[in-house]
Formats: sequence, C-alpha cells, structure tokens
Amino acid sequence: FWLLLREGIDAGMGAIQRDKRILTKINTPLMVVILSRYGSVCANTLIRLVFLIFILYYYKIVPSLNIILIPFMVFPLVALGLGLGILLGIFNSANNDIANVSKIFFRYGMFLSSVIFPMPSEGAIGLLNNFNIFNHLIVGIRDFLVLGHLQYPAHFGVSSAIGLGIIILSIKWQHTVQYRVKGLL
Repeated sequence: FWLLLREGIDAGMGAIQRDKRILTKINTPLMVVILSRYGSVCANTLIRLVFLIFILYYYKIVPSLNIILIPFMVFPLVALGLGLGILLGIFNSANNDIANVSKIFFRYGMFLSSVIFPMPSEGAIGLLNNFNIFNHLIVGIRDFLVLGHLQYPAHFGVSSAIGLGIIILSIKWQHTVQYRVKGLL
C-alpha cells in the first residue's frame, strides 16, 4: 500500500513535465494527463494484489468477509496520493527541485509509516506518529485486510478525511491554475 501511495504521488508529480510537449501543442486539461499517468499505477497495484493474495494463502491467513470493502478502504489512500501528486506536480512545473526533495522525503518517510516495522505508540515518536496520516492509512488498510477490522478507527477516519480534502483541494486548484502552468512550460 505504500507503493500505491508513493507511485501515485510520483505519477502525478512527473506527469506535467513528462507530457510537456502534448500540453503545449494540444489544448489538453492537466487532469487528463495526470490521470493517464495514474492508470499505470492502478495496473501495477492490481498485479501486486494478486501476489498479495498468494502470500496470504501461503501463510494461511484467511481474510474475513469484510474484504469486499477493501476498495472503499483504499480509496482515501488513492485520493491522498493523487491529490499530493497533483499539488506537487503543479509546484514541480515551476521548480524542478520539488521532485528531488519529495523523493528524498518519501524514501525515508517509508520508515515512519510502519511499512517495514511497527512504529512505537509511546514516547516522543509515538506522539509524533499520532499526526502521521500516511501511517494511519497504511496500517488501517493492512489491519482491515488481515484482521477484518480497524484497530484505530478514529485515526483512520481523520486521515481519510484529510486525504479526501486534499484531493478536492488539488482538483480545484489545478483547474484554477492550469493555464498558468501551461504558460510556464
């Protein structure tokens, strides 16, 4: 699920720069270019999910019937990744260093999102982790997939609301500034 988030941000962030010629020659909305790049992220994720099912089967982890709700659980993560990708893509069109800084941030941010090992819930790191929306979304989806329920539904709900707010804000903002962005290209 971290890869879904990370690749979604990278796809949105790099779409404007990669399709610069199309955007300058043809009157194409920015959102079309960004969503077309995001399609490959969705395809890669579906392939990974097939392998995930095999891993769950190999370790004899039987998901509950709640697994049919997993697309609804993943949607806030997709919204957050796509929204941040759109916002960072717009900033990246003005300053190419945004891509370099965000790649460093997300490379090391993986360690702060319980992707490899669980984060402590006590102490200073535990206090900071209460505000880590990436961690709450990833751990929530993982718990729902494996356990069949959320261990921290309030954290997941707040993080989901923030992710949905970011996608709404980013769509509105890209619609407002798309002609300025095309002028920068």
